[in-house]
Formats: sequence, C-alpha cells, structure tokens
Amino acid sequence: MLSVGDNGPGRTKSENGDERGVGLRNIRQRLEQLYGGAQSLTFLERPGGGTIARIEMPFQSRAELRTTAIVDTEGE
Repeated sequence: MLSVGDNGPGRTKSENGDERGVGLRNIRQRLEQLYGGAQSLTFLERPGGGTIARIEMPFQSRAELRTTAIVDTEGE
C-alpha cells in the first residue's frame, strides 16, 4: 500500500462526478493492466483538509512483472 496526502483544498470533479484529466485515468488503466482486480486507487478526505491518495497492489518482483507481461502478450 502506498499513501500520499496533502493539505490543499481537496479534489475537484466534473459536473457529472467523474474525475477530471487524463492522469488519473492513465494510472487506473495501468494498474488494471498490471494487477487486474488485485489493485485499487482510492481517495480519502484528509482530516483537517486535503486529500489522501491510496494505491494498493500486490508485491511482485521485477522478474515476475516481466514474465507476466511476456506470457500475456504471447497469449493474444
């Protein structure tokens, strides 16, 4: 688990409640590609103001990630 917090004004969303910008969409897509359902990206309101971003993912060594990527590519 990786958590990062700030003391800023908090998150902003579009009028329909979606996240704004491509950065968070890209992060979510990359996490999904690497870890499937074994990952999450969540945001919490920080007590006293601000936001906490939390990424949860399983531990995998560099070799395990590389092997997984090769196997997935060959299977297509």
